[in-house]
Amino acid sequence: MTFLISIDRTLLELDPLVFSGEDDGTVLGCSGYQEPAMQPRVDYFPTSVFQDGDDPRGWSWQQSILGWDAFPAVATETLSRAQHAEIVAAITQALKFPVTVTVGDAAPETWTCNPGSVVYATGRTFADLSYHNPVWAISLPCHPVRS
Repeated sequence: MTFLISIDRTLLELDPLVFSGEDDGTVLGCSGYQEPAMQPRVDYFPTSVFQDGDDPRGWSWQQSILGWDAFPAVATETLSRAQHAEIVAAITQALKFPVTVTVGDAAPETWTCNPGSVVYATGRTFADLSYHNPVWAISLPCHPVRS
């Protein structure tokens, strides 16, 4: 089954940064994909002491989070840190940039994302430090409606 997450880096004049959910030789693996939640943001008329509750006047979707766990397939801590720096550059390249997710035979979905964060998912462990295989949690604020 195909599972790819691709961060467009056209603004950096680089090829997309691709994360793969398969053991296909891609340098960056991924798992734990979380599709952005669709959460309404309700706007209310000003409250009044003469009315109980609130009276809605409109709504829209609020910003959401596109998230996944990533892990490098590298042989040294130096290469692991270089991959981390490459991810940070990709997820902070501009105020808006596209990220495309492909799952199985479904059509790819593109999200318009904003600068995000990458942190160690569970902290550094002995196995991680010995084999240079950290797991990073990537979180990108994004427009909740697919582009």
